[in-house]
Amino acid sequence: MSLIDQINKITDESFEKWFDRWYKKLDLEKQIINVAEKGFVEYQICIKEESDVESKFSTKQSYYVRRLRDVRTVKCLKEKLGNGFQVEHKEQTREGRFFGLTIYCTSEWINISWKEHVE
Repeated sequence: MSLIDQINKITDESFEKWFDRWYKKLDLEKQIINVAEKGFVEYQICIKEESDVESKFSTKQSYYVRRLRDVRTVKCLKEKLGNGFQVEHKEQTREGRFFGLTIYCTSEWINISWKEHVE
């Protein structure tokens, strides 16, 4: 096995271990059921709020954000939730003015949506 194959294997195993722990801790299915009972048809997992400044993130928060931004997170969520759910990484940037300077505020989240059953 080449070095790059070893690194890729280790990286994938590490991600899978993190994802399984994170998914279990989040108890996502229960969260989705709770919001569905309130009449909502989507659930959002926040990655970054508009007011967050990434350069001020703690090491733990940077790690969490990096893992949630990983394309494998959306892929694994789709696999876990199954058919009927749409899972996507979303980002929104707003432009504003602050003391004459143009500033940009970005929020980022994973959006999980489902369609209501219509009779």
